[in-house]
Amino acid sequence: MLLRGYSTQSAKHVKTVVSAIYTHAQQEGWFTGSNPARFVKLPEMERATPHALSFQQVVTLLPRLPGVPRLMVFLAVMTSMNVAEICGLRWKRINLTTESIIMDDELLPPFMAGVREQWYKGKWGSVKAKARRRTVLLPQWAVGELQELRQRKSWVGPEDPVFAGDSGKPLCENAIVQRHLKPAGRKLGMPWLSWHDLRRTFATLADQEKISIGERKELMGHGRAEMTLHYTHAPSQQVSQVLERLSERIITAANLKPGNRKVVPMKKAAVG
Repeated sequence: MLLRGYSTQSAKHVKTVVSAIYTHAQQEGWFTGSNPARFVKLPEMERATPHALSFQQVVTLLPRLPGVPRLMVFLAVMTSMNVAEICGLRWKRINLTTESIIMDDELLPPFMAGVREQWYKGKWGSVKAKARRRTVLLPQWAVGELQELRQRKSWVGPEDPVFAGDSGKPLCENAIVQRHLKPAGRKLGMPWLSWHDLRRTFATLADQEKISIGERKELMGHGRAEMTLHYTHAPSQQVSQVLERLSERIITAANLKPGNRKVVPMKKAAVG
């Protein structure tokens, strides 16, 4: 496998499977002797260097993306949602009103999104850990963009995905990477750009804004503070205000401030 160009990680997976097969065979009495997988030596894995975008890189990236991918990238940077959670957002879990609404027998505060599901590898599923069931702040610029998105002619029912394709299913995250993120990243000297880098960017920017590790842990949906620290290189009312100020700085610096469009409070009946 290595001679054919496969990664060490792929070879390790195969070695693990082969070893498990021989171990099972030994347990069933179908094989005797030493497990041959034990003697396979693999080179040390070369892990990709983790990246996080700086404030200026975020500002430079956003204008280069079309509307919907730009909004998804902005949400990844500003809310810490991973792409599976962003694709898994349904309209019934987005509160674009000035009043709290009922979401699945829960109370969802104004301008918040309830992270309860994810769209991963073409399938719906619950978020991967209990700590990831959380409520995230929607910055006002994102609220305005979402309100505009909801004016489309189809796929705006309560159960429909916010970021729906022509078929009504959530957009393909890999397609957005190949069509938009990678080309923009290469032009900006960031060929490594990925969805995970955007989530890591949130941790970095939150750290720079002096948001405490405990609050970052809650915002990112981490079960342990150690995991949050792993994402950091270099919501309370206070945190909400800090994130909103950061959002305004990014949008203003990126020259994305909507012209005459303002966030219009929507009535509860329009939420579904």
